[in-house]
Amino acid sequence: MFKVFIEEFVPMLNSISIENEEDKVFIEFNDDSSSLFELRNWLEAISSGVQQTSFVFHNEYTPMVFDFMKSEEKRGVLTISEFGDENTCYLKVDLTRYRVVKSFYIAVLNYWNDYKFSDGVHKSCQLGTLIARQLGVSKNLLIKKLVKMTKSELIEFIRKSIVKDSPCNTDTQDHNFRVLNIIKEINDYDKLNSTEKHKHISKLLVKRVKYYYYRDMEAFKSSRIEKFVRQHKL
Repeated sequence: MFKVFIEEFVPMLNSISIENEEDKVFIEFNDDSSSLFELRNWLEAISSGVQQTSFVFHNEYTPMVFDFMKSEEKRGVLTISEFGDENTCYLKVDLTRYRVVKSFYIAVLNYWNDYKFSDGVHKSCQLGTLIARQLGVSKNLLIKKLVKMTKSELIEFIRKSIVKDSPCNTDTQDHNFRVLNIIKEINDYDKLNSTEKHKHISKLLVKRVKYYYYRDMEAFKSSRIEKFVRQHKL
């Protein structure tokens, strides 16, 4: 028996429950879904058949390392341990690649398919998380891109990014657009050097904006994972 279940158990706080016959891991995480997208990338790596792959799940408390080491073509060992302390292992289990990939993938889709995540419902995340996900790049690469823009180019780019994924009612968009004041209030922005621009942009990208849940689910879906699951179904 191997089960994965994800739910929102209190407002703005979610949990992942992972269990087999002997162990159970309970991980809490907030509404910033970045780690779920890193989980998706990890599952894609397992689907492609790499020998070993891992990532750090940043939760509310101590970050966890999710690791999968392939032992044979169809099987491998899933390990979940404390980041920075490999001796603190919460779960270690031998499973088929199919079982690992399908269990986590379906759990995330079910989480976003919940009735609470309708088109009219929204939550918040960091602006940098929202835009990096739209572009499919890391936050570091995003900042490098933004630093090269003029003040007017930067403001227009951020406005379009906010509109793309945020609820369209006036109050919510006004709330989201206010984060741009960080840049608007700098009169000589275009005269700043790259280091100074980097500082202001980094401050901008950690501001929280509201966005639609359902867009996360569509962005999370992976044709590579779904093809793997279809082909390796037991």
